[in-house]
Amino acid sequence: MKRILAVGALFACSTALLNAASFDLAGLIASPGHGSVTVGDKVFSNFGFAQTTSTCTSTGTPAGTCSFVPTTPLAAGALTIMTIDSDPLGIALAGAIRATANGNAIADSDYLFSYTVTVTDPSRAISAIQQAITAGGSGSGGDVIVTETAIAPGGVSANSSVSFNDVTDPPGEVTQGDMLRFTTPVRTANITKDIHLTTNPGGSVVVSLIQQRFEQVPEPTGLAALLGTGLIALFVKKKKQSSVVA
Repeated sequence: MKRILAVGALFACSTALLNAASFDLAGLIASPGHGSVTVGDKVFSNFGFAQTTSTCTSTGTPAGTCSFVPTTPLAAGALTIMTIDSDPLGIALAGAIRATANGNAIADSDYLFSYTVTVTDPSRAISAIQQAITAGGSGSGGDVIVTETAIAPGGVSANSSVSFNDVTDPPGEVTQGDMLRFTTPVRTANITKDIHLTTNPGGSVVVSLIQQRFEQVPEPTGLAALLGTGLIALFVKKKKQSSVVA
């Protein structure tokens, strides 16, 4: 069952990516079995990217025109996967995803970006995913909406959404953010991001950076082991103290 998550503030900054490693998304998708990217104890694999719709609607005479970037299948260098190496760790999708309407037209486009994330540390599990976008517009502008769905084994799923025109956040933010939380922490999840761009007549919108950061916690078994170790240490300490007193 899917659960709608409340919006949470996110103060991630793109400057954290200055020293990041980068990987061509087209190359990762074309790799046999799809390439993977490792960041700390997380492996990101099974990358996919596709433009599912692109429409140009005329709003008057003469009819306007539209353009969309990128087109799929992706050309080499069109989009890049970058590592986020500061806590909380994660990845970012970098590169221009743009819809532009010229004259009497409205441009509308939809993309799907997907991947699998797996935690390799057996004592850790993902509890939440931070989502943030850097987007902008020109001319009469428009809107960008990024909706995220996470599905894990056992039917655990959650979703979140963030918009360029998110009026719930402070005005003038460079980065708009949202938080997806799992009711039960998971060690692997399939992530799908629906990136929807729509313009006003004669406008243009672009999303240039989508960040994903992963918060994690010890799994219940790992937590029990830690608590057990702590209790044993406490018992030994108390036993030593009592023997000294005796």
